[in-house]
Amino acid sequence: MFRVCLLILFVFVAPFFQGCGALEFFKGDSKEESKETGASKEEVTNEVTRLKIENRDLKKEIDILKKANKEIRENNRTEIAKAEGRWESLNKELRKSKEQNQKITNNNKPLKEKFQKFEKNLLEVKIKVLSGDGNLRSAKQMAKRLTGMGYKIERIAYAPRSNFKKTSVYFSPKFENEGRRLVSSLGANTVLKPLTWSSIFDLVVVTAKNP
Repeated sequence: MFRVCLLILFVFVAPFFQGCGALEFFKGDSKEESKETGASKEEVTNEVTRLKIENRDLKKEIDILKKANKEIRENNRTEIAKAEGRWESLNKELRKSKEQNQKITNNNKPLKEKFQKFEKNLLEVKIKVLSGDGNLRSAKQMAKRLTGMGYKIERIAYAPRSNFKKTSVYFSPKFENEGRRLVSSLGANTVLKPLTWSSIFDLVVVTAKNP
């Protein structure tokens, strides 16, 4: 009878102890899950904080770049304005120079025409060069000098005498002015004289020593 009672008691009590063990087991699992959940939330929070910091730093860098870009654009506008100002100034100077050149050209036109006429007259003057020192070389040198001045030399020869002390320019009637201009160009050691003999030449230049 006693054994029967122990068996009945075991049947009713054993499940109770088993249920407590299971409850403790589930409680342990819940604690572990809570720990894991807490750790996950902390990691998420840390990640969010890190991203916020990175985002803030990125915004700062963007602001710096925007400011630098704005300064560059302003500097470019300033330089462009300066360049446009210099370009306009250069254009004004160029227009002014063109106007001045045109004015000079207009003023020089009568002088140019007069010079061209004078050159034509020089070419039309018939000139003969004679050696007045007995050396034909002096006549050739004088002819070369006159050619450089624009005159056309028709003939080179010896003078009737070779004791000329000064270079002499003989002029035929109507060519006294040309003779005076030539004497003025040749220098102080030159004299002007009228032709006293018949000649086909308008001017006759007789050289002295070292013409």
